[in-house]
Formats: sequence, structure tokens, C-alpha cells
Amino acid sequence: MSSGRVPNGDFYKDLVDLTLKSDELDPEKQQEDQRQQPKAEDKTNQSPGRLLLESYLNKTMRVVMTDGRSLMGVFWCTDRDANVILGNCMEHMPPREDGSRDEPRPLGLAMIPGRHIVTMHLDQLQHVRSDQVT
Repeated sequence: MSSGRVPNGDFYKDLVDLTLKSDELDPEKQQEDQRQQPKAEDKTNQSPGRLLLESYLNKTMRVVMTDGRSLMGVFWCTDRDANVILGNCMEHMPPREDGSRDEPRPLGLAMIPGRHIVTMHLDQLQHVRSDQVT
């Protein structure tokens, strides 16, 4: 356990030296470094697939899964493994053999593993309705 004392030795001296050096950086050097870093909003280096995925963010999507269920919700994010997160998600079960259907079940926030996704598409009806309201 530490007794609350400041350590004596090279570690403390090096830490103080690093702090002083970071405070003494030239402002022009800092601006030059910032100009050389790529900007987050620069979309010229992004692939067409990534741009398409970004255009789907915050839009209502329908995801059909390998077991026949479909999930409908707001597309919040994905990752390299094609896992998807939907917000305000509703689960729709496939129809039974007699043609009857269960009521959709609210899930809220749902993470769908990419290996279970068969198709994923934009819910066009939802966007037509929102265009008519505005």
C-alpha cells in the first residue's frame, strides 16, 4: 500500500520531465499535426459498401433470420462480423401451418448475430409514410 508520499527516484523525475515537455509544445507544430490527421467526416476514402451502410443508419430495417423469424427496428449499428443492433425492435414469428399469426413481440434493443441473418432490407413503407407526414 502507498503511504501517500511522493516517490523519490527516476520514475517521478521522468514523469515531471514528460509533463513539462508536453506543455512546451510549439502551437504551430500542433496545428500542423492536426492538418495531417485524416478528418473523421472525410468520406472520399470510404468504400461504397460502407457509405451504403451509413445511409441506412437510423432507418427502419427488416431482418429475416435463419429460423424464419423477422425483426423490424431502427438500424443502429453493425460490426465487422455483420452483427446488427436494432432499436425499438419488434419480433414477427413466421405464420403457422394453419395460416394464423402471433402478435408481434416487442424486444426493444436487439443484437442479431451476423451468422443468423438471411436478408436485411429497408422498410420502404415506413419511409413513404414519414415522407407524407412532413
